[in-house]
Amino acid sequence: MRVLVDGGDYTPNDRIYLGIVACHETYGITELLHAPWGSKGDRLAAEWCRRKRIPIITAECTWNYRTYGGARKVAPKRNATMIAMKPDLLLAFKHGTGLMDMMRRAKAAGIPISKVDFS
Repeated sequence: MRVLVDGGDYTPNDRIYLGIVACHETYGITELLHAPWGSKGDRLAAEWCRRKRIPIITAECTWNYRTYGGARKVAPKRNATMIAMKPDLLLAFKHGTGLMDMMRRAKAAGIPISKVDFS
């Protein structure tokens, strides 16, 4: 399953790892999709997948925060790029710039969302 990961800026590392492991045990991650300068959840998920030799696909993002006026303005552009990669599932960790926008886009595209640490 192609899993897109987003969020997790303030989620404890152990919760991120538990979320990734649970996702893999439930769905079988075959590819991880993430942004090149994503959240803490993106980085830790990519690290875990590298150790498990699961392919990691990094979105082609040719813009940067400075050029486009900060993270809040870039997040929707990044999210559109990520959704266009056609993931099978969004693994969403609470807290992240643009996470709610990503979740709205995933829902509109018919992509299931697995939420971690949304208590």
